[in-house]
Amino acid sequence: MGVILQCIKDSNSKITTFESYKHVINEDALDFFGGYEDHTPSSNATQSHPKYAELHPNTDLHYHEMDMDDVYDKHNQSKLKYFLDGSRHIYKTSDIIINGVVYPVVAGQIVVGCCSREGRQISVENPEHMCKREIVLALPDKFDIDKLGSHYYAHQLEVMNAALRDKYKENAIQFSQIIPYSTEDSSDDKNVGRDKYLHRAISVIQNEMMDQEQLMVQYLCKTNLLGIDSWLVKDGTLEYKKDFSNRKDVNLDIAQYTDHIQHVIGVSKLFNAELLSYQEKRIGQIIAQLPAHARTNAYVFRHENHNYCVWYLRMRQNPRPNNHFSDVIKVEFLMLDDKPLKTQIIDNISKHLLNEAGPVCFGKDSRWGNHLYPVYLTESYCKAKYIYDQKIINVI
Repeated sequence: MGVILQCIKDSNSKITTFESYKHVINEDALDFFGGYEDHTPSSNATQSHPKYAELHPNTDLHYHEMDMDDVYDKHNQSKLKYFLDGSRHIYKTSDIIINGVVYPVVAGQIVVGCCSREGRQISVENPEHMCKREIVLALPDKFDIDKLGSHYYAHQLEVMNAALRDKYKENAIQFSQIIPYSTEDSSDDKNVGRDKYLHRAISVIQNEMMDQEQLMVQYLCKTNLLGIDSWLVKDGTLEYKKDFSNRKDVNLDIAQYTDHIQHVIGVSKLFNAELLSYQEKRIGQIIAQLPAHARTNAYVFRHENHNYCVWYLRMRQNPRPNNHFSDVIKVEFLMLDDKPLKTQIIDNISKHLLNEAGPVCFGKDSRWGNHLYPVYLTESYCKAKYIYDQKIINVI
């Protein structure tokens, strides 16, 4: 029996532990909001607000083609300096029985990193603040049988880490936190059957990764690192939803980030093509038929009482796409007021993003068509910071 499982067994005589097949869960096991990186519209999304986020939308063609000469002129003059991404590994390690119900014990390794670019060099300029690695343990909320509260989890975490140090000395890994997952039945729960609790455990670990990404965006904004000539590209959506956070008592809302949030761009590789269908009924068709180096009109998307400027950009001509949305990315940023933006601003951002479309990571990543190369490098950096999987699995 591993050190962690032994600590769980010793914590309360009412808990029965037993080992099961230990393995890494495939990264495709996404259950937080499906396979997409964006959220579904909130209930107030369809309330009256402007349709377009730009002053001069093309209402005839529904798209704008970028002048590639302008794109080439921006080569080596990019205003996109910072690139943020997160990565995680999930481990199903063992099971415990509490009050006759079997619950999985799940561990997660999370790495969130932010690379910066000077000239043609990409690096991590401040690893202490721009690279965060956590090893977390997801346990059922029933683990706190006597309902002692959050202090109980903190105490058990200390006990587990002390046991790891005692056995492995200087080679010991340390867990950052124990994250409880809900065991309450819910009529809205789409995951039923034997894997219901496993899905919930994966979700709280995924939530922790997204929380860490939000905190790093907050750090970059508050330390004045961002500006008109140093934008941040965050992999994935900027849309913050409290239901997908483990820190419901902490305000991670994007509006708290200061005005520097206007220099943060969210870029999603996997997106819901019908997200804006309440604004543009044919949006899925418009995205699928986008020519190379063209973008859709910029639309206003209302989410959690904030307006976002959202558009879609096809980065290249791909003769053999996997689907109609290969080479298309969703781009978004927060609108600080209700005023539409100059179309030139959205065009300039699109042209800078087109400059990041080459080289490509073909053969290195199945999502290569939707990847911006600096984001791919940042993701590769994050994955290089992983501790060996088997080392984590063995201690559970």
